[in-house]
Amino acid sequence: NPQQGNHYGKKALEIALNDSVKAKIVSSMANNYLMISNFKEALSHYEEALQIYKVIGDIESEAKVTGNIGFYYFYLGDYGKSMDNQYKALKIFESLDNKLGQANTLLALSSLFKEQKHFEEAMEHSNAALKLFEDLSPEDAEAIEIGTIRAVLCDNLGGLFIFMCRSEDAEKQL
Repeated sequence: NPQQGNHYGKKALEIALNDSVKAKIVSSMANNYLMISNFKEALSHYEEALQIYKVIGDIESEAKVTGNIGFYYFYLGDYGKSMDNQYKALKIFESLDNKLGQANTLLALSSLFKEQKHFEEAMEHSNAALKLFEDLSPEDAEAIEIGTIRAVLCDNLGGLFIFMCRSEDAEKQL
């Protein structure tokens, strides 16, 4: 229950021991607000978490929250701002050589392009994400269900081929 989660999140903020813990709580609350379509509170909490991560120098978490802000704008239908934030997150993940972060962000960008019916760009981003998922270290691959993600990506690619009227390529992916 997102509302109950935010109730306890507010209590947790009162006893948070450091800024890193506080930022994680605030970011989690933002996700909860997004789930219940309280967009104003979601953005406010994402921005607060982002500022904390910048101050404490947690660059990876900064990238994750920037990507979440991208999802926020996606839900509002503001694809331009969504893309801007996803590309910012991607650039940070690339600077950290974080393959998992890059792959997830490329997947989000693929969804953005697909939503706008830019199927070639969606396919390019899906293929790039698939390559990164396949190249993950065993530790990273264990942290996620890589087989499930690869299956979803192949299904997405098959769907993109269908949208693009390339049935022979779609059959290869599906």
